[in-house]
Amino acid sequence: MSQTIIATLALILLLVPMQLCGLFPPTTFVFPPTPSPPTIVSPISTPLSATHREDNEEITIDTVAVLSETVALTFTVHSMDPTEYLFDTPVLRDSAGEEIATPLPESLEEARFALLDRITQGQATACLEFPRPEGELPWTLTLVFNPEHEPGDYVAPRVEVEVEVRP
Repeated sequence: MSQTIIATLALILLLVPMQLCGLFPPTTFVFPPTPSPPTIVSPISTPLSATHREDNEEITIDTVAVLSETVALTFTVHSMDPTEYLFDTPVLRDSAGEEIATPLPESLEEARFALLDRITQGQATACLEFPRPEGELPWTLTLVFNPEHEPGDYVAPRVEVEVEVRP
């Protein structure tokens, strides 16, 4: 028993000076807050057939999930061309052509990373989350990739995909 106490004290006497000198970082435990469940209002998750096709590319909106505060659009890009679909921040437009939302920054970064799969696999699936538009369903929305560019741009073409969102 006394050997265990002596070994423990020796370890403490060894580690404390190292920690004070910055040779051994202090250990802290931070517990994340307990996440609250999302509030779901009229959940929708519908497979869609909204597709944009060009010579060597295809962008398909796979699903739309409408939650209480956000709309998540999952899309698949089939292309091996070196085009950059998220060069400009994409926008969501209403049926009148007015810009109503840009994606949440976290989802935009995740989508940019997910689209890297396109280079090696020829296709990639990503999700963009937008703030939920005002008004009741149904909506006719247009997801616009690279809104600041021309449709024929080789590096970052503007691509528009219309989506019908129904309850």
